[in-house]
Parts: sequence; structure tokens; C-alpha cells
Amino acid sequence: MKEKQGTTTNKRRYWKEIQENITTFQNVEEIQLRSCCNLHINLVANKLKNIDMNNCVESQISVKTESIERMKLEDNKLTQFKLTTNKSSDICIEKCENFKIEIEANNEQNVDIIEGNNIEFKTKCPINKLTIIESKEVSIKGNEKCKSLKVVDLQSMKMMLNQRELSLNQLKNILKYH
Repeated sequence: MKEKQGTTTNKRRYWKEIQENITTFQNVEEIQLRSCCNLHINLVANKLKNIDMNNCVESQISVKTESIERMKLEDNKLTQFKLTTNKSSDICIEKCENFKIEIEANNEQNVDIIEGNNIEFKTKCPINKLTIIESKEVSIKGNEKCKSLKVVDLQSMKMMLNQRELSLNQLKNILKYH
């Protein structure tokens, strides 16, 4: 019993030290993650400009930054990604499977989902442009402030706006009148 308590205390101390030293990465400008597996990152980086994540499996990434210019997430599987920022521009999600992404930002986003399979996209900010191309099972949760939506060859989509679930046909009817 004493051994377990010692291990738990050491783990808590270890994680506390990591959280206290999280400011170590304040000056990082670019993150490139390639062919990673079981990666867990919780990062605060105020000077971050680009995120490029390619071929990662079973990973959980959480990034907080002031602004980001470009984010490309390609060929990732069984992965969760969360971005919290004041300003970002273009987000490209390409060839991802079983992928969950959550965005919190103060400005409008441009989002492209290309050849995705089982994508869950949550946003707490307005979407300026949402493009979905050749994708299956896309679920989008967000607010109603989407200005432009382009869907090309989508097999299954659910969209949740202000706690109201919409099918693709309902969404098309709403967009006709706006």
C-alpha cells in the first residue's frame, strides 16, 4: 500500500513540475509532428505561426496560442486536436480518419475538410468558409454564423447549430435564405 501511495505522489509531483514549466515553449514558431504514435501534448506557445501534423496515430494535442497563420492536419488517425487562439486563418484537415478537432477563437475561420472519414469538428467561433470534399461521416457542431459552405461528394453529415441537429438537406434550405 505504501508503495502505491509513493508512486502516486511521485506522478503528481512530476506532472506538477511539467505544468509549472509549460512556459518553456513560449517562443516556438512552428510545430511539425510526423509519424508519431500515442503522443500527448499540452502546449502554450504565444509566438506559434504554423502547425503541420502528418501521419499521427492515437494522439491528443492541445495548443494555446495568440495567433496562428496556417494549420495543416493530414493523414492522422484516432487523434484528437484542440486549438485555442485569439486569431487564426486557414485550417486544412486532409485524409484524416476517426479524427476529432475543437477550435476556440475570437475571429472567423476558414476550414477545409478533404477526403476525411469519421471527422468530428466542434467550433466555438464563427466559420467564414467551410469546404467539405469527398468525405464520409462528418459531424460539425458550432454556431449559426457560417457565411459560406461548399460541399462536394459528401456521404454522411450531421451539423449541430445552437443545440439543434441539422441534416444536409435542412442545411441547404437554411443557406438558400441567407
